[in-house]
Amino acid sequence: MKTYDGAVKNGRNIVSGLGDCKYRKTREGGRNPVNPRARDGCDTPCVGHARRVAMFLRGIVALLLAGLFSSGSLAATPSLLGELFSPGAEGHTLAETDSGPAGPGGHLTITVDISTQEMTVENDWGTVYTWDVSTGRSGHATPTGRFRPIRIHEIWYSSKYENAPMPWSIFFHGGYAIHGTTDIKHLGHVASHGCVRLDPRNAKVLYDLVKQVGMQNTTVMLIRS
Repeated sequence: MKTYDGAVKNGRNIVSGLGDCKYRKTREGGRNPVNPRARDGCDTPCVGHARRVAMFLRGIVALLLAGLFSSGSLAATPSLLGELFSPGAEGHTLAETDSGPAGPGGHLTITVDISTQEMTVENDWGTVYTWDVSTGRSGHATPTGRFRPIRIHEIWYSSKYENAPMPWSIFFHGGYAIHGTTDIKHLGHVASHGCVRLDPRNAKVLYDLVKQVGMQNTTVMLIRS
């Protein structure tokens, strides 16, 4: 560790320098400090003595701090604030409530507002996420009503639309599903063939939540506000 080695070298130099200060007798019988290493060879007053002592103390502190950091006892941990404000997935993302996401035995409500093209995810304690979605465009309306997931798949391929990939699929009504999409730029606008599209990262979060609480404890609501 470069900083540690430098601190050790500096500390050793300071310790060796403390012996530079000597004294000479004065006519009055007193003793004045002198510096025998002065460049002009004269016995000039050792005015740097106090400064060297201060440097020595700073060197000791540097050695102690370097030892602590090199030993890992003060190793940095991931910053909670850094994680909180780091760039997230596309769309709006709300922090989880203090009670955390719904655990086993809890309930999950997924509400898709077709009018605003937004999804709200709620657990027993309140709203945990709000994301942009894409629902069915003209001629491919997304059904409205109250549903429950009927099957989930980490990856599914559409048999109707050229084997298009549907990652993190949550089927809730026949062939209609909530799933991830590569067409992220259209999120927030109608664009699908009837399914509810999400950013793939958000789709995985939702998929994991549904697996955690169970399909029987999950409600899917599709509304027009």
